[in-house]
Amino acid sequence: MLKKLSGPILILGSRVLDSSNEFEELDEKLTLLFPYDIEIRPPEDETHLVSWKSQLEEDMKMIQVQVSG
Repeated sequence: MLKKLSGPILILGSRVLDSSNEFEELDEKLTLLFPYDIEIRPPEDETHLVSWKSQLEEDMKMIQVQVSG
């Protein structure tokens, strides 16, 4: 699939950090492949948090529709 793409590409992924030795080698390989970490945290302000959660749920529904469609 990647061979069919042309031009600049942005790949977004996620991972859960685990301190066990079992995943240490995988984490090292992922870090080499994707050297930048972007940490996304919910807002601390309760007013913004409600809006943020609502937008996140809408975005997740849209992604599910696109993937299944």
